[in-house]
Amino acid sequence: MTVETLQEGASISDEQYIRDEKIPEISIRRAIFMRNMTTEKFLAQVHNNLGVVYSEGTNYKAAASEYEMALELDPRLPAACYNYGNDLLKTRRYRRAIRMFSKSLRLYPTDVWALNNRGLAI
Repeated sequence: MTVETLQEGASISDEQYIRDEKIPEISIRRAIFMRNMTTEKFLAQVHNNLGVVYSEGTNYKAAASEYEMALELDPRLPAACYNYGNDLLKTRRYRRAIRMFSKSLRLYPTDVWALNNRGLAI
C-alpha cells in the first residue's frame, strides 16, 4: 500500500500506483515507487504548498498567486486546482470554483477529496 502525500495521505494499492504513475520495472525491483519529478513539477508542489499555508491564514489573494504559479509550472497538478477551487468557493467565486474543481477531476478522476466536496451545491 502506498500513502500518497500529494493527495492528502490517501491510500493507494501498489498495483494502482504502479499503473497510474507508470513506474519503471527497475524502480519496482529496487522497491522505489516514487515518480521522477522535473524541477518545474517540484517547484509547482512547493508553490501549491505555499498556497495552502496562505489559505489557512485566510490570505486568499496570496494563495491564489501561489496556485496560479503552481499551475503555470505544472498545468496538470490536480492538487493546485482543487485547493484553488476551495479558496474560490470560500470567496464566493462559484463559477471559477466549479471550473477549478472540474479541471481537478479531469486530471485525477478518482480524487476522493474533489469527488466528495460538500461545500459545492450545484
